[in-house]
Order: sequence, then structure tokens, then C-alpha cells
Amino acid sequence: MHTDAHQPSTLAFNHDTTYFRVIDSRFLHETLNNDLPFMLGAEWVTGASLEDAPGDVLAKASYHHAETTEMLIRLAGSVAQLTLRERSLVVRIAAVSEDSAHRVRDRLSEALPEVDGSQLEVPIRFWWWQEDSAQQLARVLSVPSWKEVAENYEPGTRTSLDSMMAWNRPPVGGRLILWHGDPGTGKTNAARALAREWRDWAEFQFVTDPEQFLQNPGYLMNTVAPGRRRPAGDRVAKPWRVVVLEDSGEFLQPDAKHLQGQALSRLLNVGDGVLGQAMQALVLVTTNERVDTLHPALARPGRCLAKVEFGKLDRCEAHEWCTRHDVSPPSGSGPWPLAELFAHADGRSCTDGAARSIGFTAPS
Repeated sequence: MHTDAHQPSTLAFNHDTTYFRVIDSRFLHETLNNDLPFMLGAEWVTGASLEDAPGDVLAKASYHHAETTEMLIRLAGSVAQLTLRERSLVVRIAAVSEDSAHRVRDRLSEALPEVDGSQLEVPIRFWWWQEDSAQQLARVLSVPSWKEVAENYEPGTRTSLDSMMAWNRPPVGGRLILWHGDPGTGKTNAARALAREWRDWAEFQFVTDPEQFLQNPGYLMNTVAPGRRRPAGDRVAKPWRVVVLEDSGEFLQPDAKHLQGQALSRLLNVGDGVLGQAMQALVLVTTNERVDTLHPALARPGRCLAKVEFGKLDRCEAHEWCTRHDVSPPSGSGPWPLAELFAHADGRSCTDGAARSIGFTAPS
């Protein structure tokens, strides 16, 4: 950077600017040359396009292979850098004053509104560990309301879930939730409905590689720590995170090699220790294993907030389900997992090789 007592600051580079840093460089150049000393950052999930942003476009870059678009705009005497990856929008604003920066942020939030769950969509984040850092990807997930799907579950499961779905504020007690049951009994669909019902106070984080999560303290901390994002406008940020570890039973058994060392103690500390209290995080573990095969420390009262068993539908319940869906009941005496009834309603068999995959996976 070159400065002169009688001239504005100018920025010069003494190294090569990479392909991915062009917009970063222009942002710094505009910030220094226009003497904009106040910086503000924000992040939210949006369904809008950067083409909807107000202001004058100074530069734009599209990284197709990374599904990322960047834009540099001048707006109300300020400069803003917008980075949109999938649905996740990151904003950096340089302005002449703090008030000006906030006004620009508000204008951007009006033009590129955050997905707030008012419809049957909620923002979620997928996590995975790559090389030496935790990576995340924001998506907007279409979700059902609990009322829409409640009758898909057998009465015992439905009663337990009714209570959980009704929580309208962070619970008091432990931080671990255990959902267990045979494959196809509806755990994933229930997690989607839970994200919808808890949208006012919690943001859901789906871990795609639970083995890495349990072994790596840095990964765990990144995932359960409160996000740096702040919703646009004057809304209060959701302080709670629900970290979902799907099909993790094999990693949580007493003889699992993944629980050697500090892995189990870290997870238990999230459950009822200082870490969990400080981070305001819940961990929802789903498993196809019986709960009595998991490490007994996980289900200790005071640490385990809730345990729900996902059962199959017996013959009478399955016939009622088929009546509601206007299909003939399956042959046999049952019981049937929910996925098999849906396959039957579609004219398929879960054993004919056409069964759909169950659970969340990282988006491609």
C-alpha cells in the first residue's frame, strides 16, 4: 500500500492475485481508496439470486465447479462483497460509518431475504471433514409439518414424538436425544418434521461423517459452536443448534474402537457438561441398533434428554394406514416398517432392489 499526505491511500500488490481472490482484491482496493473505515459482516441462507441485489455492479465472478458466485457492488456510498454458495450468502460491507453499514445490510436483506421457515422449507447445513478443516454447505429443505406425517407412526412412537414436536423453546436438562429403531421406520422423516417444528429457536446441522465427528475435537467444536452468522435485519439469531448424527449406533457401542481416548468423553460433555451448556447445542443420534447395545453412559438420566423407539406397524395399524392411502393392505401378518408400506403403495417391494435410500446424505 502506498500513502501520501495529500492523496488518498492506494493499494498495490507485490504478489500474484489468484483466480479465487480477484473479488477479494477489488473489495480491499475500493475500501482503501474510498476511505471506508467501518466493516460489517453477515451470513444467512437465501433463495434469491445475486442478480436481485441492489446497487451498481463493480465486478462479478462465477466459479461454476464450486457452485459459487461473487459480486462486488457500490450501494449508498458503501461497498459490499456478496458471496453466494448454493443457498448460503456471505456479505462483507465497508462503509463510512457503522450506521451506514447497517443500513446497507438492511437493504441487502430486503432484496435477498433469508429463508425463515414461514413456509414448508427450513434452512439447514450439511457438515463434513475435509483435510484439516470442517466444511459446511447450506441448503433449503422442503419439510412436512408434524400433523401431516404423525399418523404414519405406530401409537407408541407417535406419542413420544408428539411431546418433542411441541417444544417451543430450548429444553431444560440433558443435551443428547436418542432415536432407535429398525431401518425404514421413519427416523429421517421425523427429523425433517422436527426441523420444521423447532425452526423458531433452533438451526439443524446434519453431520455426514459421524465417525470423523466423534474422533475429531476440532470438528465437534465447529459444529456445536454457535454460528458466527446473524440473520439479516433486526431479528434475533437462533441461539441453538441441533446436530444430527444419523445411523451412528456402530460408532457408539461399548467396544467401538472410535470411542477410545477422549471421543466418548467429548460427546458426553456435550450431553451434560460445561461444553453443552456453554454451546447451547443438542445432539440427536439416530441408530438402527437397539438402544441397549449402545454405551450405557449415553442414556444416563440427566444426560439423555429423550429416548424414542421407532416401531413397525402391526397388521391392524398397517391396514388402517393403507385405508388412509387408498391402497389394498399387504399380504402377510406383519409387522411392517413405514418404508415398506410406502413401497407397497407405490407398487414396489422393498426386496426387489428398487428400494430408495434412507437418510440424509451430503448433496452432490
